[in-house]
Amino acid sequence: MPTKPENGKTTVLWKKHDFEIVIEYYRLTDVEFVDKLETSYDEISPKYKFFLILEHIGKTDKEIMAIMCVADVTVRSIRSRVNKKKKDVAR
Repeated sequence: MPTKPENGKTTVLWKKHDFEIVIEYYRLTDVEFVDKLETSYDEISPKYKFFLILEHIGKTDKEIMAIMCVADVTVRSIRSRVNKKKKDVAR
């Protein structure tokens, strides 16, 4: 079971719009990476893009679990689903 970080800093109550705001904010930091997310994957959700941003900035699975308030199996599931959405480079 995931542990809750101090000060309630989780995304458990976030809506789609909240994830979109963070993605647009991160675009200011790394426009190339966010653009790559949008071109390299077939329609992934803002929540999954957020997950990829967390990985990109070097968060560990344990940190991602705490931030997103999910279990370790959920992190593996998200990673698997995201990988299935990755576009084939040969196309």
